[in-house]
Parts: sequence; C-alpha cells; structure tokens
Amino acid sequence: VSAVINAATFAATPLVPGSLGTIKGSNLAGQVVVVTFDAVPALLLYDSPSQINLWVPAGLGGRTSAIMVVTVDGSASTPQTVALAPAGPSIFAGGVLNQDYSANGAGNAAAAGSILQIFATGIPPGATVAAQIGDRQNLVPLYAGPAPTLTGVQQVNVAVPDGLAAGSVPLILCATVAGQPYCSAGYSLFVR
Repeated sequence: VSAVINAATFAATPLVPGSLGTIKGSNLAGQVVVVTFDAVPALLLYDSPSQINLWVPAGLGGRTSAIMVVTVDGSASTPQTVALAPAGPSIFAGGVLNQDYSANGAGNAAAAGSILQIFATGIPPGATVAAQIGDRQNLVPLYAGPAPTLTGVQQVNVAVPDGLAAGSVPLILCATVAGQPYCSAGYSLFVR
C-alpha cells in the first residue's frame, strides 16, 4: 500500500466513515481481496493490481483513526494507521451537472436560477449541508442526501444565485457535524 486517499479528489485527506476511499499500491488484485479497518471489513467497489476503491465502514463513526489491512489471497499488508474524520465533503471531478443533466464546464455554464446536481463523498447522514458559489455563502440546498444507486456518494442540489459574474467561480460544500463545519476544496463552477 503506497497511499490511502480520498476517492473523489485523490487527495491525502482523512477518510469519512460511510464514504468512499481509494487505496493505491501494488499487488492489490487476486481471487480474494479483503480490506479491514479495525478488523471491520470494507465494501470493495473496484480492485485492480494498483488500486482499490472502497466504501469505508459506517460503523467507524466517532473514531479519529483506524488500523487498515489489505489482504490479497491470504497475504496481508503491513497494518497502517488511517486518519478518519466526522465529515470531509469532496466533489468528484466532473461531478457537477447542470439542470439539464449535462456536465458543467467552460463550454456549458449554468444559468442563474438553475439547479445544480453536485456529486460528492464525505457528507455523513444528519450533517447540515450548505454551499458557497462565488461570494454567496450559506446557500441552503434543495436536497442533500444519498445519491440514488451510488454507494457512498452524496448528492447536493442547489440553485445558482442571481448576479454572479459570468465565468469560473469557486463552488464549496460544507457539512456541519456537532457544530463543527467541514468544507470541501474549491471546485471550478462555470456560470453565465
């Protein structure tokens, strides 16, 4: 195992129980592949010789770290400590859709008043979710919850505010758990 990273951004951030993580390394594929966090097995969504995508067990909530072990055909990796966090919103690359379900981008900007669908991981159930688009903060989503049929992925639907300058503006998602806000890195959203 060479890295344990966020599945949405591939950044080395703490993993969030109930969300998606990615393991990079070598010899990660086999007949029987098991990943455990404090002896709790994770749901594997994808594995290849160099990468495993997984759903971090939701039962790890409340812990700040866990011991992770990857076992391939009976051969176990060296146990390593993985940092955990109560929340850590991360927006997937290409994970913002305009109201017409097309991917938001430089040539396909969102209109003011239209509804965005934002796909992220790291937003636990029960968190209070808010969005920031450009300089407009504390935007209340129309929906913030599980993305239908996508294990470990959350969907946030929010309206694009009026009066933004056309072009690229930062999009930030924040999830507040027990009074503590956890915010994503800025994502380049295109508006017109």
